[in-house]
Amino acid sequence: MGKAMPGRLPANISQDELEMVKAMEETAVEMQKEHPDKDIIEHVNGVGSARNPSEDLLLVLREPLIVRPLEDTGLSWDEETMRVAIRLHDHANPKHHNHPALRVDSSHKLCLPCHDAFNYYCRYKAETPSTVGAATEGWPNSVIHHHNFASLTASRDIFKCDLCRCVADGLVGQYGEVLTYENMQRYRVEMCWRSKKEIDKTKMFFAIVESGTTKGTYNFNIVYIMDVWSAEQHAASFDLPFAADNAYDYDMDSSTSQQLAKHWLNLCLSDEDDQHKLCNAKIEGYMPTRLLDVASSEADGMLRLIVTEGLQHEAFITLSHCWGHNEQPILTTENLEERCLLGTSIDSLPKTFQDAVAVTRWFNVKWLCMYRPTLCPLKRHIVFSVASWIDCLCIIQDSGEDWLHEAKMMTPTYRQALLNISADATDAADSGLFRTRQPNDYVPLSLTVTGLGRSCRFTPALVFQFSWIYNAPTFERAWVHRERQLSRRVLHFTDDQMVWECCGTAGHGFASNIIPGKPLTSRAFGIDNKQHVHGLQQSRKEDLASDEEELHLSWDDICENISRKRLTVLTDMPVVLSSLAEDFAVLLQNKDQYLAGMWRYTLPRSLLWEAKQRRRRTAKLPYIAPSWSWMAVSCPTTFDARKSGFYQITYEVVEVQNIDLRYKHANDTFGPLRRGALTLQGCMRQLRFTLEGSSVDGDYVCKLFVTENGHQRLVGPHWHDYEGFLFELKCDRILEDPTLDCYCLFVSTKMVGSLGKSWTELSALLLKPDEQGEWHRIGIITFKDFYALQVRYAMTKPLTKSKTRGLWKKKHEQVREHQSASWNLYKAEKDKQRGRGEEEPKDAETDVWMPEPDPADLYAFDFGLDMEGLAVLTQETVVVV
Repeated sequence: MGKAMPGRLPANISQDELEMVKAMEETAVEMQKEHPDKDIIEHVNGVGSARNPSEDLLLVLREPLIVRPLEDTGLSWDEETMRVAIRLHDHANPKHHNHPALRVDSSHKLCLPCHDAFNYYCRYKAETPSTVGAATEGWPNSVIHHHNFASLTASRDIFKCDLCRCVADGLVGQYGEVLTYENMQRYRVEMCWRSKKEIDKTKMFFAIVESGTTKGTYNFNIVYIMDVWSAEQHAASFDLPFAADNAYDYDMDSSTSQQLAKHWLNLCLSDEDDQHKLCNAKIEGYMPTRLLDVASSEADGMLRLIVTEGLQHEAFITLSHCWGHNEQPILTTENLEERCLLGTSIDSLPKTFQDAVAVTRWFNVKWLCMYRPTLCPLKRHIVFSVASWIDCLCIIQDSGEDWLHEAKMMTPTYRQALLNISADATDAADSGLFRTRQPNDYVPLSLTVTGLGRSCRFTPALVFQFSWIYNAPTFERAWVHRERQLSRRVLHFTDDQMVWECCGTAGHGFASNIIPGKPLTSRAFGIDNKQHVHGLQQSRKEDLASDEEELHLSWDDICENISRKRLTVLTDMPVVLSSLAEDFAVLLQNKDQYLAGMWRYTLPRSLLWEAKQRRRRTAKLPYIAPSWSWMAVSCPTTFDARKSGFYQITYEVVEVQNIDLRYKHANDTFGPLRRGALTLQGCMRQLRFTLEGSSVDGDYVCKLFVTENGHQRLVGPHWHDYEGFLFELKCDRILEDPTLDCYCLFVSTKMVGSLGKSWTELSALLLKPDEQGEWHRIGIITFKDFYALQVRYAMTKPLTKSKTRGLWKKKHEQVREHQSASWNLYKAEKDKQRGRGEEEPKDAETDVWMPEPDPADLYAFDFGLDMEGLAVLTQETVVVV
């Protein structure tokens, strides 16, 4: 589901959702009348929403202040040349250039619109009463930042405004190349903030709005966010044990960088805050098979390979990087002795490896390990440039036995390294770690509110401060992702800053150039977090009764994340995931069974993953995993388990009778499979889809038929203008034929409720049989409400089209009547709880309004349904491979 520009409705929005949005906005207005301090409303994307769940849906209903009319800005848009016209002479009111409420203390270059907006913000903070409400009627908590995109692009490109460059980058990052002629005068930029008086720990939001259109859910989109700090609070983040008067104004290969990196490591090793227990856990005595001797290279500039057998344990550092495309020498059985005795000149190495040697010396560490188990093309039977030779210095490339051994040793090697260096800025080994940067990219914007005599600092919100991860080549690679997950500490070298990442808990896992002294969060990288397992391990120790369901949902997050990573060799995915699975098994106290990227506990629910960026059916894939595993499709995948409405109740309606796993390596139960078969028992239907094209969002436009009584019964099209999607077909490969014949095996039935409405959803696997009578997954399908009713029952005899429609309409009214009654019971119980002042239990939405059915009952929500003319489905058993 793509994002629509503000003021434009998504292509796949139904009339039902529009009514729901209107009701939400009316509720927001009433809420603000009762609670004036609730001046920024946050919308949550739930079930059935046409919006992307990742979108920031904040809403400021009040109209913004206009500090300077458009005609006084000195900017105009030339329709003929399609260019911004700038008047060099002053405008009519030169006194408006004055900004007495504001003093800029940092070196940032700000344009006139930025000065106007921040001057108003400083006046707002200094002159509004400490309480909010009627007294602030003339002081809206938002201001026009730019009247149009033409002004924004001129400030970015002509005036070189530091802040407008960030706002424009945020806009393009979310919507693509939208700063076009068609949009130049259509949209404006607003700056808004919470109306509370305090400066500390607040946020500044920048949103785009379609001018001339009423603001609302679909016409107010956040594109950039800044954290606002008091000077005192921000100064606490510079609690550094060395002089750093110019802490921002340096290149990453300076002595200040070295001091900062050593400071972060010392904080982690000392564990004075008692938050780095996981960081300091290690296996005593472990050493990799081969290491590079950095210490002795200082004498003669030669880097030698050392076989570590017989050596006592010493600290070593690892490197994560992308290979690049330049062909390099590799380590073989023939040149092993030469590499050990003579070594190689450091000056002849690619720049990234030279820099890695230098960074290792920062920490006075003797050993460096740089490898990845990438066998040369002859061994892997693939075509790609030979891996960088220094990777292969630690693995003998013409020895399959050595490769298998060292591949297994990757887990303890990265896990036991003192530190992992991550070259995140480039996809080539000859580009180096260090960059010369523009200081204002990471220096906080510093302003003084003259009316208060207080200074404040503005830094990019974490999601923007760490936005580099979405473009970093290393974050796209599955092997590098595995190395990062295994490593206890990672020092990232990015395009614009140096970032520390470790397994510290309670907000002690990150630091950066922007906030170098005291890390303030443990999830700066959002869902791409290395601490999925480590953080869960810590919480598990603190609370042995941790929710099993939440643990497995976290595993879904891990799999969604790693499915987006790239692999040169697709069959490597089970190996990449294996070490994380081993860690997770310990977390689960070895009471669960690992099943090709899933866990026995989550079956059958976890079978309902969805393939994104699907491959063509004609594309040949090697055997990676069984068809029921998300790894089989080798593309980004998502899981449905975290989606929820205001309430929902779900029952699984298929039984897993048997699991047959045959491992490629007999003793490796977390590694790749030769075969994996699930024996499932449940209700099935034979379906036919007639395809009519694809929607703008990539969904299939089609009609659904069920095979019944020897003929095809039309259920209907996939879309209804009022209801929206009546079924959603999600295939594992791109469909190219106009007709799809297959079977569905029902997996779960669900009742969902939202804003006084309720409906059922029925989810199923799409299967096709092979010549041996075994079944293969080809996708999933979700039937909503009316269609869910039609497919879970069979008609006892064929009827005319009109009588068929009448039959199902009558049955649907009966079901809806029951659903409405169930909702009223639920709502009444909630009202009673509120009236008694009782705190609602977490599971209240599922324990008061619906009788408890048989968990395997496909018809759990159909109480009171008249069965005349209908028949229930019989159970069948299938083996899915």
